[in-house]
Amino acid sequence: MHKSDILLIVCLFYLGGIFFASFFIPSYLYGGIICIVAGIMIIGLFWKKPFVVYGFGLLFFAFGIFNFGNNLSSIFDSSILKFDQEKVSIRGKVIRNSEGFEKQKISVEVSSVDNVAGEWGNVLVYGDKYSMVEFGDMVEVVGILKKPENFSNFDYRGYIAKEGIAAILTNPKINIIKNGEPNFLISGMLYVKSKISSAIDADFIPEQAAIVQAMVLGESEKMSDDFKKDLSKSGISHAIAISGSHFVLIASFLFSFFLFLGFWKKQSLVLVLFLIFCYIILISFPASSVRAGIMIGFVYLAKIVNRQAQDWRMLVLAAFLMCLQNPLLLKYDLGFQLSFTAVAGLIFLAPLIDNFLTKIFKERMEYFRDLLSATLAAQIFVLPILFFVSQSFSVFSLLANILIIPVMPVCLALGFVYCFFFFIPFIHNLIAFLLYPLIFYLSSIVSIFSATPFFYFSFPFWMVIISYILIGIFIYKHKKKFLF
Repeated sequence: MHKSDILLIVCLFYLGGIFFASFFIPSYLYGGIICIVAGIMIIGLFWKKPFVVYGFGLLFFAFGIFNFGNNLSSIFDSSILKFDQEKVSIRGKVIRNSEGFEKQKISVEVSSVDNVAGEWGNVLVYGDKYSMVEFGDMVEVVGILKKPENFSNFDYRGYIAKEGIAAILTNPKINIIKNGEPNFLISGMLYVKSKISSAIDADFIPEQAAIVQAMVLGESEKMSDDFKKDLSKSGISHAIAISGSHFVLIASFLFSFFLFLGFWKKQSLVLVLFLIFCYIILISFPASSVRAGIMIGFVYLAKIVNRQAQDWRMLVLAAFLMCLQNPLLLKYDLGFQLSFTAVAGLIFLAPLIDNFLTKIFKERMEYFRDLLSATLAAQIFVLPILFFVSQSFSVFSLLANILIIPVMPVCLALGFVYCFFFFIPFIHNLIAFLLYPLIFYLSSIVSIFSATPFFYFSFPFWMVIISYILIGIFIYKHKKKFLF
């Protein structure tokens, strides 16, 4: 058994433990104990390499279970929740803030509650849109503390738990005690991001500006609640939020573009990785883009060092490292799930689609084939999760997703390029001019399909499992050698 196989087994068992704990939370403790006992027995009784590896795999399975349970309980059972529905005064440091359409969301690392110091965890404060609070500021906030509540089949409590947030504070009165220490790197990134956002505001009408800012900068908070509802109704919310599927499309477009310009394959891969890294810096390292960038980066690195057959292992390793740091991502972070599945689609399904398109187009339109293959593969792999998240499946929402496929790569690529040339008047005006009809087309699709009476079918989790099993069987049947 090769060392890379041992690492792969350990990673898969750990992720499997988190997956088990995610859906069997009440009994995860018993499952972990059983796995520890079984792992130790296998290692002790069968001191041979395969058995030892799988024994350690079971120990990592148990570690995944306990790591998920420990992280979840530390937030769900946080001591700050004893003040639920009470008016409190908290002090702490601003660790994240984002401007929304109506309010500003401020994450505070709490150091004291009602002048009682301690490790209270993080609290989400819904502040005034025009609040002057900045990253790193020390603040005092007085308001009503509440335990987050789920709504409309959406696990909101888990969604914010992945960011370490245990409670929310409403009706706040915010007082800045001390401005944060100047961090030139972070301040510089935030300044550049604000300038890009301002340029977008100047180049587009408000509704379209909000769409571009969400797609390019990850500022989905700037979209109105009505438009977010329309996105959900039409079934294409994923087309706006930054995720791995976006990075797959951007990377595929850039890769095909550089090949078209005459660069060698490795040169194109290096350029794509460099530009994606610069892009993440430009938009101030939003968590969703960082995770997506890590996944696509690991896979492209495998291609650069001529280990293309190992790129799926690199994807698993990337997921392992991220879930090692934050095990709640696997269940509660839709962006992580979309990133993983989109990149998996690029690895497993895109080559098969490309082979099929080659039979149609022969050797013509190679760059178009590569781009279309990546786009279709990413969309097919993310759809089961999207249908599950929306708790429904509709033929019309499927049609809406098909209709946006042709414009998404170009739209994202233009938005990507816009970030690098926003400070050059003529060029960013030209890019905005080219982008305008595409955004208009997307918003029109949203308007049309959100007003269409859909016939919904439920899409429970077992259908997600069956969908991926069928996709896996199709891939295995048509290209067995690709998996190994």
